[in-house]
Amino acid sequence: MKMIKQTFYLSLIICLSVFLTSCSTLSEFMIINKSGSVIEIEYKVKNIANYEKPRITSAEKTTGMSKGWQQIEKDNLEIDEATRTIKIKLPSGKAVIVAAEVNYSGHDKDEINIESIKIMSGGSMDYVGKQAQRAFKKQENSDYSIIYE
Repeated sequence: MKMIKQTFYLSLIICLSVFLTSCSTLSEFMIINKSGSVIEIEYKVKNIANYEKPRITSAEKTTGMSKGWQQIEKDNLEIDEATRTIKIKLPSGKAVIVAAEVNYSGHDKDEINIESIKIMSGGSMDYVGKQAQRAFKKQENSDYSIIYE
């Protein structure tokens, strides 16, 4: 009986170890402002109840594991839940996270919670539908970005 209990507990520990150490990756979708001026970003999410709260960091930190995301100042952020639209003023040298997906396997297989993106500074870059998703280019890690220069 004692041997059965020991075998049971050993099996349980092994199963839990395998289950708890399974691998997941987080892909962050960000817009990086490498221009010399403030840019205005307006994007619409597909599901306002399940959107990634936009946060900013330094453009240099976007390649590391710890990006140091911080809240956006209220003067630079506007969220309209009725239209599912988010507007951000992004200073030069900064990056903003606009979406995040667990175990994202690429533009052809998965969807992100972005319906459209518009980036304005002098001119305008507009992306709608799948084009908005494909505007994000894969980085060396598991992240995707649009770099505005």
